[in-house]
Amino acid sequence: MEPALKQRLIGAAVLVAIAVIFLPMLIKGPAPESGISDVPLDIPEAPQGQFETRELPLVTPAAGAGASVTGMQPEPVEGGGLPTVDTRDGGEMFPAPTAGGGYAVSFGSYATAADAQRVVDALVASQLPGYQETTVHDGRTLHRVRIGPYDSRATAEAARLRAAHVRDDVGSRVLAIDGGSDDTGASTPVAAA
Repeated sequence: MEPALKQRLIGAAVLVAIAVIFLPMLIKGPAPESGISDVPLDIPEAPQGQFETRELPLVTPAAGAGASVTGMQPEPVEGGGLPTVDTRDGGEMFPAPTAGGGYAVSFGSYATAADAQRVVDALVASQLPGYQETTVHDGRTLHRVRIGPYDSRATAEAARLRAAHVRDDVGSRVLAIDGGSDDTGASTPVAAA
């Protein structure tokens, strides 16, 4: 084949390739918008009413010897260490139970007292006031685990959410306790939020 013919065929192939690549772009027009609208740069109107504008300095207060950046003196700690919180048994329960409260959290029913006691121990270790009570249902003795009692539904709900960290496989729910009787088997469930 002659070199001039080769050059013409290669040139034609290059022109066809360029046409295949760029011709659809020219026919379709510009690329579609990305969906992000233009953000207006207009300043909103000043609010109506009596307002005061203050300019605050961006300079930090000078820290003296032993003072923090905020200008507050740190509290001295015995022994020179960091302050600690005692979380051992005997600490404050969270949330604190109320004597004679009207709400409790039902935390399951168990076949044996030992199973129920293990769950109660886990709740007490998590600083939740758990207890168990025995009831008869369909001729079987069940050991119910309850948390509380609490004075408000919101406090009982907070305890229910915290108890989910102890065991998440138990379907706990908040109950309204009948304060007039000793039998908590007459408790009625309160709809969960």
